[in-house]
Amino acid sequence: MAALWVIGSIIQLSTKRYFISHWKAVDVIHAVVGTIICVGTIWNCIYLYAECGINSWDIHVVLGTIAMVIDFVLLVSGFISYYIVNYYIDPHWEAPTKKVFWNKVHWYLGYFTIFLNLGVCFGGGLTYASKFLVDSPLPSYTIASGLTYLIVQVLSEMYYRRWRGM
Repeated sequence: MAALWVIGSIIQLSTKRYFISHWKAVDVIHAVVGTIICVGTIWNCIYLYAECGINSWDIHVVLGTIAMVIDFVLLVSGFISYYIVNYYIDPHWEAPTKKVFWNKVHWYLGYFTIFLNLGVCFGGGLTYASKFLVDSPLPSYTIASGLTYLIVQVLSEMYYRRWRGM
């Protein structure tokens, strides 16, 4: 699941933040990758609940369940946002409030969901290592991959802002 969110979230942010003005296929890539991430996360959670059961409602299980529900809401809001932007026509006398509203809902929910799911994934790696693995390098890898992700995102944003003259 961590691979889905680390790789997928970089693709999601890149398509709608950095490549939107230079490439026509970003909407399709964004929709396909977002659907794969959300469906993969929900599938994996349901599979793990069915196989392992829930032995205790620790913080990882609670946040993972909340994240799974929010992932579904994000997926639905993405489809709503796409169809309203492309197919809904506001009356001429009104401001485009529905388009702006659904775009903002999906935008804020998307950033929140990315950070929530990455936190749950990295926390899950640390929880698993502390409970089941003794002297494992997994905590170090988890922390290193989390820091690498943050560094990549910060450097991408810095380069983008410098390139745009912001």
